[in-house]
Amino acid sequence: MLSSHDRKLTILFADDRTDRDSAIRAMQDMIAPRYQIRWFMESLGNDTLAYLLLSTEQWAELEKQFGKEKLEFHFQPITSESVMFSLDMDEVFGLIETRQKARTSE
Repeated sequence: MLSSHDRKLTILFADDRTDRDSAIRAMQDMIAPRYQIRWFMESLGNDTLAYLLLSTEQWAELEKQFGKEKLEFHFQPITSESVMFSLDMDEVFGLIETRQKARTSE
């Protein structure tokens, strides 16, 4: 269970107590709409995933400065459908390859 001031949120884990995707999604739900957690996509394929927590206002400023597509290419928003830790290796390598192709076509 997460709690912040007068707000409490129970994390519903999928299959086991190590479901990190559910934990990250629950944390995002807890801090929204004032703040957003975004997945730093350059950490994809590493043994540790990286995240950045900023205010929604700060994310909006970055979007104005760099554009939504470019910002989300590097910092993926966390949604109720986000899968980060539960990706299998084929999915990870597929995403890395797609990202490399997109980067070289810029």
